[in-house]
Amino acid sequence: GSIALNFFEKMKGQPVKKFASVSSVSYGAVISALYKDGDTTTIFKLFREMLEGDGLVPDRVTINETITACRKAENYKFLGEIPLLVWSYNGSIEKDSLHRLLGILGQNGWSSTIQ
Repeated sequence: GSIALNFFEKMKGQPVKKFASVSSVSYGAVISALYKDGDTTTIFKLFREMLEGDGLVPDRVTINETITACRKAENYKFLGEIPLLVWSYNGSIEKDSLHRLLGILGQNGWSSTIQ
């Protein structure tokens, strides 16, 4: 995960001619590597940066890995923010991902999300 993150940070700072521009797929690959390393804190930071910093909408895989990272870290507050972040950038969340997200909130942390 840290190797992927270091490469990603260097890629973002390079001129477009050297690297293709950063895309949601780039973010997704780094988020996937970080998830495998268990670095949930950086996942949340990158997910937010992808949307708010670069205006990129995550794909289904990135959303699902971020949902799983939230569950693993018991970060139900951020889990509840995922749909709002995605929708605020005109993105969409597939029905199965949204059902999974709401199921986790319902079982574990809905009250902590709305406080």
